[in-house]
Amino acid sequence: MLLMVAALGCTFLKSEVHYWILSTVLALAGTGGFTFFRSLLSDLSPPDQAAKIFGVSSSVGRLSGFLGPLIFGLVADWTGNQRYGFIPIIGFLFFAAVALARVDIHRGKARASNVEELLVKKDLACSESSHTRPRDEDATLSIPTEGTGLLMNGRQG
Repeated sequence: MLLMVAALGCTFLKSEVHYWILSTVLALAGTGGFTFFRSLLSDLSPPDQAAKIFGVSSSVGRLSGFLGPLIFGLVADWTGNQRYGFIPIIGFLFFAAVALARVDIHRGKARASNVEELLVKKDLACSESSHTRPRDEDATLSIPTEGTGLLMNGRQG
């Protein structure tokens, strides 16, 4: 929300002091928002899919880092006023706030921890069933060497 207010403030900048105040607010809000998002994403990610989810998140972040300035520049060029370039940015921030408000954090954490519990149970079941398998020392490995051209103990097979 603070980012939307700060972006809206960009349309009303009158002096250099206003710019520096707004830059400081944006830096503080952006850093805190990024940190919050990463920790929330780790809480909502099932352990077996965390890498995939963080990869998609990183890709979307890079895409928005390209599209945001591009759209800002196109609107500013089209209108001839950079202040109007902030309007689509405010729209993007509003869309993100609405999407984030729809996330049920408690339910997501419960689902992610439920998946984690299921994985732990699966690992336990696999480790219990591994006692019935033959050990590696009991297994024998037969490698045909005659006619293969392989060197075994200094002799060609």
